Amino acid sequence: MSLRLVKASKKYLPALIKGLEEHRTDTACFGLDTVRELIEVLDNGTIEQWLKKRRNADLGIDLPAGYVRGTTYWLMDGEDYIGTFALRYALTPALKQIGGNIGYSVIPSKRKKGYATKGLIRLLKKAHAAGLERVLITCHSENKASFALISKMKRLYGGRQIPASVVNGHLECRVWINTQKVSR
Repeated sequence: MSLRLVKASKKYLPALIKGLEEHRTDTACFGLDTVRELIEVLDNGTIEQWLKKRRNADLGIDLPAGYVRGTTYWLMDGEDYIGTFALRYALTPALKQIGGNIGYSVIPSKRKKGYATKGLIRLLKKAHAAGLERVLITCHSENKASFALISKMKRLYGGRQIPASVVNGHLECRVWINTQKVSR
């Protein structure tokens, strides 16, 4: 397994398109917000503009109001797309309630196989390398798998759970994860 996080790039589009087809039919996908925009740009044929936006977001330039610098990564296993992992380098008041520093989604056929754990560990290492000593990760209170993974990261690397926020009528669980131990 040559598992790696790669920056969003045209090079990986064929694998991405195949993987995103699974997200289209996944009605129970909590992480779909992470990839919804990507599905739309593929449908609209505006992928070049989307990739340019991602490059700009990575550099922190031409950001829309309320957005922060961030990098979109695709988790690849060999030539196969596994999921999308996003790292935001700062928090707005809104991101402190929902979204946090990290968002991720794994395609349905690759869930419950350890990919989310491995991808998140890789992303936490990138967060630490970028100077973030801790990151906020949030998830819908009904997303038991994501909450279990976030709790596992808290146990492994330290951190603390903070009170859930109410967002759009649901509870959003929020957990700070320390990144210092991840880099070892």
